[in-house]
Amino acid sequence: MNNFLGGYGTFLVVTIGLVIGIIVIYYAITCVLNFFYKTKLKKTYNICIPKGFKVRRNKTEYVGDYELNYPKWLYANKNGSRNKVRKNNNLIYYTCNLYYKDFRITTKSPINMINLVHQFRGIFGDNSIHKNIEEIKKYEEIERKLELYNKNNDIQSIINQCRDEPTKFEEFCAKLFEKMEYKVKITPKVNDGGYDLILHKDKEKSIVECKCYALRHSVGRPLIQKLVGANQTAQADKIIFVTTSSFSKEAIQYAYEINVELIDGERLINLTQKYFDNDSKNNKNINRKDWELTKNDIKEYYPPDVEI
Repeated sequence: MNNFLGGYGTFLVVTIGLVIGIIVIYYAITCVLNFFYKTKLKKTYNICIPKGFKVRRNKTEYVGDYELNYPKWLYANKNGSRNKVRKNNNLIYYTCNLYYKDFRITTKSPINMINLVHQFRGIFGDNSIHKNIEEIKKYEEIERKLELYNKNNDIQSIINQCRDEPTKFEEFCAKLFEKMEYKVKITPKVNDGGYDLILHKDKEKSIVECKCYALRHSVGRPLIQKLVGANQTAQADKIIFVTTSSFSKEAIQYAYEINVELIDGERLINLTQKYFDNDSKNNKNINRKDWELTKNDIKEYYPPDVEI
């Protein structure tokens, strides 16, 4: 029995030693390969890869592509936050990949990856690394907004694009007032205080209500009164009401008495033609700085309770 236990003990020790040896050899080979490909990448393209990245030979069909994968809690709540009831609950990090020519560059930090992509594009050009999924989404959103800003010669086109999503019209108006050199803040969708925008210019504060209505739907006095009531709390110096339609006679008379500025569809078109006309000519190309991902862009993809 003692001989058996002794033999088993020796076998166990030898096995553990072999496993450790294999792990050490694998780690050593990994480090050597990483150093080799980093050196080759630097020699070939004169670019240094920071610490925290691994470089390997690209064995895929992808060239000039990259993907981000975000950390997640091992046990998460429905909103992605950490489930504090579960024990041993840690963040799980996934590999982010950049495929450039013959090289595959990886890291588990999305922030480090987008910084590296910025570096590549700055050296080799905007198209050296294709837009990833998140950047395509951001680019298309910019295109949508520009389409709205540039189609400013027809009030019906604005109505068509904004009627199903009121926030689009608020964004449109916000952009217009920015062009008019106001500092603009869009109020929260919930508990907005009874107005959509807060403007500041020349030490004057204004509040704005934005209503995208069909042409036949005029704005009546009650909505103007509601906005005036909201200003009891806001304490703005100026009150502005913007609509794609028109105002009733009662609304116009009341606004005149209370000193509320009214912008109807006709005046809105005049303003957009005046302030967006140059944009229509210059915004045919969207700059990389507009669509390229930033740290703030990827916050929404992280668990809500994780600081980045």
